[in-house]
Amino acid sequence: MRISGSRHWSPLALLVLIAAASHLAAQDPSRIPSSSGGWVSRFVSADVLLRMRERLTQIEPTGIAAPVDSVWTALKPSLEGLGVKVTFEDPASRQMGSPQIKVFRRLGKAPLSSYLRCGDGITGPNADTYAVYLSLVSFVEPGSSSGTTRLYTLVSAQAEDVANGRNDLVPCTSAGTLERKIAGAVEKELKKGGR
Repeated sequence: MRISGSRHWSPLALLVLIAAASHLAAQDPSRIPSSSGGWVSRFVSADVLLRMRERLTQIEPTGIAAPVDSVWTALKPSLEGLGVKVTFEDPASRQMGSPQIKVFRRLGKAPLSSYLRCGDGITGPNADTYAVYLSLVSFVEPGSSSGTTRLYTLVSAQAEDVANGRNDLVPCTSAGTLERKIAGAVEKELKKGGR
């Protein structure tokens, strides 16, 4: 929401905004109520998280037959093994990821176009030629039965045609491949570590 200098806010409107902000600040920073169907993160900006949450209904958590602590421990080497630079990790809320990391052409060994759809240009997929600002957050939570864990990974990205001097950001959508690869990497890491 943009507030311009020419707009005047009534005292009642300001009180409503302050009350709403106070209510949100008092909530658990790791999760919003399940009836809203989404997550919040103190590490990922609200606009990026909103783009991630738009996909939340389309992705299913990965159920892993291992305790939460083991999955949490396996998550970081799994992300880094795929080329995701982990810039935050919070064991209390079990969130890990990277907000707005700048990536060019590849993520680890894979071309970005295998993970993201950012449109196409005359030289091919924009994901492989533009600068991509990738945001990723993984949430780990106990599964419905004892000794199981649910892993959610949310991805959002925007691309910029830096080489041609265009600074308009192009929205990217996830192909779902990266989320599946992360889950698979976690399961391999668990087997490797005997957890």
